[in-house]
Amino acid sequence: MKTVLFLSHTAELNGAELMLLQTLQGLDRAKFWPVLVVPRKGPLEAQARESGLEIRIIPSKWWLTEKPLLWKQPLSFTLNLRSVFRLAGFLDKRRVQLVFSNSAASFSGAIAARLKGIPHIWAIHEILGGRSPQLSFLFGQRALARLILRLSRRVVVNSRASGEIFRGDAKV
Repeated sequence: MKTVLFLSHTAELNGAELMLLQTLQGLDRAKFWPVLVVPRKGPLEAQARESGLEIRIIPSKWWLTEKPLLWKQPLSFTLNLRSVFRLAGFLDKRRVQLVFSNSAASFSGAIAARLKGIPHIWAIHEILGGRSPQLSFLFGQRALARLILRLSRRVVVNSRASGEIFRGDAKV
């Protein structure tokens, strides 16, 4: 049985989290053992526990922000180093074989997976390109797209609009 770590950027129950919860509930438990990591207690964590899923709480902040708040990102990068190292240790401890990050907002799972040589899949729900991206990256949106692609074996997008920034890359 393969252990798969699923990382949520929030503990709320909005669209991205509902999709993640449905994915977790639908996995064949004879083949995959899902572990959900959330940044804090909340409705997603509670629903996942009710579904009998293994949960870990590893505090983290969003790596991305809205454009007016780009100045906060260097501090978030620094604060999130702890979550990256905690995740990396957990990946070793649980012998995780795949990491699935459920939002562009959090890089922790992708970086921890890279540090440990574990394949990573990134589900992107946000519109990151165009004139009005939902979330912005301090180093620019093209750099963000390159980073996501480099840190992932595959990238899953929920619409053409959220995939536009990747310009038809074969990983998407």
